[in-house]
This record gives sequence, C-alpha cells and structure tokens, in this order.
Amino acid sequence: MKANSAIVLGAGTVVFSAFLLAWLIPNAVVSPRNVSNIVLSPLFWPQIVAVILGIGGAGLLAVHLTGRARATSEDMEEAPPLPPSLSGELRVLVSAALMFGYFWLVSAIGIVFASMLAYAAFAVLAVRAVSSRGEVIAVLITAFLLPLLLYAFFGHVAGVSLPQAPFFRLP
Repeated sequence: MKANSAIVLGAGTVVFSAFLLAWLIPNAVVSPRNVSNIVLSPLFWPQIVAVILGIGGAGLLAVHLTGRARATSEDMEEAPPLPPSLSGELRVLVSAALMFGYFWLVSAIGIVFASMLAYAAFAVLAVRAVSSRGEVIAVLITAFLLPLLLYAFFGHVAGVSLPQAPFFRLP
C-alpha cells in the first residue's frame, strides 16, 4: 500500500469512527434508560466496534507517519512465494459447504464445539495453508479459547443462553 493511500485510509477511518461515536450511534441506536447491565445496552457493541475502528485507523496513521512501514515492492520480491491455494470459485464452494456444516453441527453438538471446529476449518481455508508448527498451534489455541471465552461472556455476563451439546453441557 502506498504511503499516501495508507494515510488517507487511516485518516478516513479515524474520521468515520468519530462520526459514528459523536453522531450516528447516539442518534440512530435507541436504548432504554433502565438497562442495568452496560453490556446489554444496544449502544454498547456499536460503540466498541467504532472505538476499535478508530484505534485501527490511528495505528495505520501512526505507522505511516512515523516511517515504520517497511514493506516495499523490493521486500515483496525477496519474500518466498506463498504455497498454492484453492481457486476463488472453489473457495466460495468450500466456504458454503463449511457454513452448511456449521449450521448442522450447532444443532448436533452445540454452538461452542461447532464454533471450535468451524474456526479451525475457516482459518486453514483463509490463510491458504497453515504451514508452520507455530501457526498450527496458534490456530488451535484460538479455535479452542475464543468460543469458550465468548460462551463465558454471553452465558455468565450477558445472561444469554447459547445452544449446547446434548451430551456435554458447559457450566
């Protein structure tokens, strides 16, 4: 990405985030005043997303304005080639099959275990090939922990029950 386009993208993202936080979310999202738990408020998640978007834009700006962006076309030419991947059409078909499989697995084994399997499958599909041992370990740890943490949040903090496996129920 050229430096000028990265700066425009970063600045635009920060401005859009500020617009979301200052005007759009307060005026477009209706929230009852008697919500006792902040995470149950309809304002909570849009604000979180807007803040993360702003942080990402500010980070992009900071990297390019401080001159720490190092990837150049010469660096890309020296990098080893990526392993061969599925064609675009085949990826779409595999993704659709994974989504149908996920839909079926949620009712069969529960959303937490189905999400673990789906995350691992989509991670392998998305990164062309999980090649190094470290990447495999990172994908497996994330595939295991992310659904568990989300279950803990929704089940114990937000009070939203999620579909669980009939043979094994999480606490």
